Amino acid sequence: MSKEHILPQGWIVCELGDIAADVSYGFTAKSTEQAIGPRMLRITDIQDNRVDWQTVPYCEIQEDKKANYLLCEGDLVFARTGATVGKSFLITGDIPESVYASYLIRVRAAKKEIAWYLRNYFKTPDYWNQITDFSSGIGQPNVNGTKLKGLKIPIAPFPEQKRIADRIDALQERSRRAKEALEAARPRLDDLRRSVLAAAFRGDLTATWRAQNPDTEPALVLLERIRKERRKRWEEAELAKMRSKGKEPKDDKWKKKYKEPEPVDETGLPELPQGWCWANMKEMTELINGDRGKNYPNKKEYVARGVAFINTGHIEPDGSLSMERMNYISREKFERLGSGKISPGDLVYCLRGATLGKTAKVAPFVDGAIASSLVIIRPTVKVLTEYLYNFLVSPLGREEIRKYDNGSAQPNLSAGSVEKYLVPLAPCEEIAQIVKKCGEAQAATKKIAEMVSQGSERLVHLNQSILAKAFRGELVPQNTTDEPASVLLKRIKEERAAQKPKKRAARKKRK
Repeated sequence: MSKEHILPQGWIVCELGDIAADVSYGFTAKSTEQAIGPRMLRITDIQDNRVDWQTVPYCEIQEDKKANYLLCEGDLVFARTGATVGKSFLITGDIPESVYASYLIRVRAAKKEIAWYLRNYFKTPDYWNQITDFSSGIGQPNVNGTKLKGLKIPIAPFPEQKRIADRIDALQERSRRAKEALEAARPRLDDLRRSVLAAAFRGDLTATWRAQNPDTEPALVLLERIRKERRKRWEEAELAKMRSKGKEPKDDKWKKKYKEPEPVDETGLPELPQGWCWANMKEMTELINGDRGKNYPNKKEYVARGVAFINTGHIEPDGSLSMERMNYISREKFERLGSGKISPGDLVYCLRGATLGKTAKVAPFVDGAIASSLVIIRPTVKVLTEYLYNFLVSPLGREEIRKYDNGSAQPNLSAGSVEKYLVPLAPCEEIAQIVKKCGEAQAATKKIAEMVSQGSERLVHLNQSILAKAFRGELVPQNTTDEPASVLLKRIKEERAAQKPKKRAARKKRK
């Protein structure tokens, strides 16, 4: 409690030990799934401020000891060590016969009604500041029974405690419903993203635009340009290889080695909108694996500054690459790599594991290399970069993964599998419209997601503000007729003294 803050009339600051009937450590025993005794509540059984008693294990305990450790409604249990030190939980309702484990401390209030008041205080910043002070300078954070008894607690008059607890419950119930509504919005946003992308590659997203632009150049013309550019790139690469070996071709016979990709057999495929056509990834892109030989970088070769070395962990949900978490290799190491070097306009695509199918655009990186878990997808024409990115993260693109995934415990693909992906190709002008609309939808859902996150953060601050006001006496009005808290403490002290057994008078020594 802040020293500067003046408590309302009738309030008093006391120590937890003044209002606790018992502060005790838990029982030490091995837990078991066999029902050989009572259940044994552990720190790990308390999750999200609730306990699933059906999953709490059992323990064996002697009958004469059990009564000392049995939990009942109104008991508060505290984690006394480790990362969760200070975490508390109020036992409520009808629970199975249960004891509590040795890493917990049980606090039993002198009056059960006070427990509900204390439960809320043990969530306040003031409480956590005291717990932090107890643990400061200690390698393994902990709090013991003596320290817990010494906690300073602002105590309101008994009737006001009930009003405070009821008001907090009412406000936090509203906060809980708001939180549930916000959490429900997140999967709906994901559903919205997927539905927009699905509509994009069915042609639904641009149906109105297509009706207004009936004379658009068909996708087959674009595909023909892509094929010509693909052949041109192959010839340039082959010519460069020959010249690097000191060989200058005398004629064009070498060009006959070029293999045109097989066109897509559209038999049985879904019908596409007017002007669209089916194409495969091999027709439209070049797929490049990372260097998997002796020059492959290891973690010891990473440097603070250098050339980006990209792995799946760097791919963000929005399709960007993390600048903050990026690994780097030296320029010399990069130059020694034989393959897997990115260029502007590339996509990187995950081929294995839990991140199978994760996709990112390489921008803003202008150079870099990929880990062996990725493949570079290099569109033959730049207009395809954003279009293919949206396709790969769409439901239709995810469906292509299922066609070629090996189905093992460690799912994986090869570049050869990705080459076979079937893509509904729109006309060039329509591609621009699809990319624009997908970008607008992504920006809108991102903004909503940010608002949801901000709303969740505000709820956390609101709940803390409610608790802070409650224990400053600002949440509910005071009633001058309420019995002061000092009288309550005096009565507890008297009741406690009356329950203590009287000391026997010392016998006089015989002469």
